[in-house]
Parts: sequence; C-alpha cells; structure tokens
Amino acid sequence: MKDVIKKWKKNNYIYFYMQSVEEICKKVGNNLGKGYAECVYQEGICVLLRENGISYSKEVVLPIKYNNSVI
Repeated sequence: MKDVIKKWKKNNYIYFYMQSVEEICKKVGNNLGKGYAECVYQEGICVLLRENGISYSKEVVLPIKYNNSVI
C-alpha cells in the first residue's frame, strides 16, 4: 500500500501544488516572523503564489449549510 501512495503522490499534480503551497506558507512565515496581522501574511503568500505561477482566489465565499439553512 505504501508503494501505491508513493506512486500516487509522485504522479499527482494536486499533491505537487499542495506541497508547493505548504512550502510557500512556511517561507512567508519564516521570513516575516511573528506579530503581523493576518492580511500581511496573506499578501506575502499571494506574492509567492504569483511568482510560482500558481493561480488562486482570495476571500472566496462558500455556502455553508446548517440545519437546512445557508449561513
């Protein structure tokens, strides 16, 4: 089973992008350090996503259902 997972990870572009985004987030956090507002880190991440050719959307509104109502 481990070989199947390794092969899937190696050939799956979604996994590649997940790894890339994780590295970008760590890089921004390490470079900026602690203490900034969330929006500062968000903008730093956006800069590196653009530089790496990764498309993204910010502040996407998603419908969430709770007790048959959208909240």
